[in-house]
Amino acid sequence: MRSRRGGCQITSLTELGLPHTKRLLKEMIVLHPHLYTLSNLNNWREGIPGLRKFLHTEILLWGLGERLLDIVENYIGLPLLFHGVDLRRDAADAPLTDARHWHRDIEDERMVKVIIYLNNVGVTGGPYEYIPRSYTEHLNTALDYKSGFISDEAIAEIVSPQNWQTCAAKAGSIIITDPCNVFHRAKPAQRNRYSITFGYTSRIPKVYLSEFQLSPDEWNRITPKLSKRQIACLRRSKTGLSLN
Repeated sequence: MRSRRGGCQITSLTELGLPHTKRLLKEMIVLHPHLYTLSNLNNWREGIPGLRKFLHTEILLWGLGERLLDIVENYIGLPLLFHGVDLRRDAADAPLTDARHWHRDIEDERMVKVIIYLNNVGVTGGPYEYIPRSYTEHLNTALDYKSGFISDEAIAEIVSPQNWQTCAAKAGSIIITDPCNVFHRAKPAQRNRYSITFGYTSRIPKVYLSEFQLSPDEWNRITPKLSKRQIACLRRSKTGLSLN
């Protein structure tokens, strides 16, 4: 696992060697064509609907793997809440909106996102980009930052672009980051980026923004395969409809 300065690590599916990886890859072979056919008429980022994702439970099971939960919980230091999985395409040459501007997430004191690149992502391919924690702390003070999106120009006045870290990597690479404690963005892209992202916070986050919940049917289908610890990471919808 390659460490990055203050707030991010890069590894790969092969290096991490988690159980369910082969099954995850098999499911991704099925889902990958759907990412290529998503429409980006209204948004720069489009994701696969939740219902279709839940038909491929191996993706969910990979994100709830005990060894991965160990890694995440060791960092967060508290029992975990799983914020779900997003499979998406980030469109090239789209307007600079939302998460393509610098920001910090606000869900909790600490958060972990695990991003798997599904295609080779070069510097111009919309890679995950972040500002190391020491510089982020300086930005927090200088900007009196609480939340919201910050322009390149405002950031560059305080932290030189030479200190911005770009996570360009091959398909199958994994970015492990704490988006609540580093300024970050999806770098503006000239090529589409395809990725899958898993999110985690403490069991009781400061702010719950995720719509990820299992419907009763999904709960009954998925939880028999899980341990008590894994089940405790999930939220269950009281209605018959999945909210993700």
